[in-house]
Amino acid sequence: MTIIVVTTMFVSLLLCAMIVLTRGWHGQLTANGTAGVQTVHQGMIPRIGGVAIILGLVTATLLIGPVDSDLMWLLLLAVLPAWFFGIAEDISGGVSTRLRLLATMGSALIAWWLTGYGIYRVDLVGVDSLLGFTPIALVFTMFAVAGVACVFH
Repeated sequence: MTIIVVTTMFVSLLLCAMIVLTRGWHGQLTANGTAGVQTVHQGMIPRIGGVAIILGLVTATLLIGPVDSDLMWLLLLAVLPAWFFGIAEDISGGVSTRLRLLATMGSALIAWWLTGYGIYRVDLVGVDSLLGFTPIALVFTMFAVAGVACVFH
């Protein structure tokens, strides 16, 4: 398993380096400059690191073997709406936060639908009783996934 993790990290790192080194070719579409309230970098910085992340995950899925890869392929399929809208924002700068948040919640819904996995308990008395009802657990799962995605965006 360690070799898979190391290989996946190497693939993502290599792809990130390639994105940065080739920014002269694609930078007009994929990079942002130094203007902006939250901008702290200098020069044109590519914003399409999600491509390297998704390709690293595909690499891991190809390496882990058929038993575990079935679940990974389903999760990769489920993440596509969130990934697509994130990349669209990176390239166009015109995708609203609301739309990306809804796409992320949609990805959580798709993941639940494809796998049956969701957040059904959090070890809090009372809350776990509510999460015993699938519709409540599903909404909670969607908000939790969207919240985590917002924290790391």
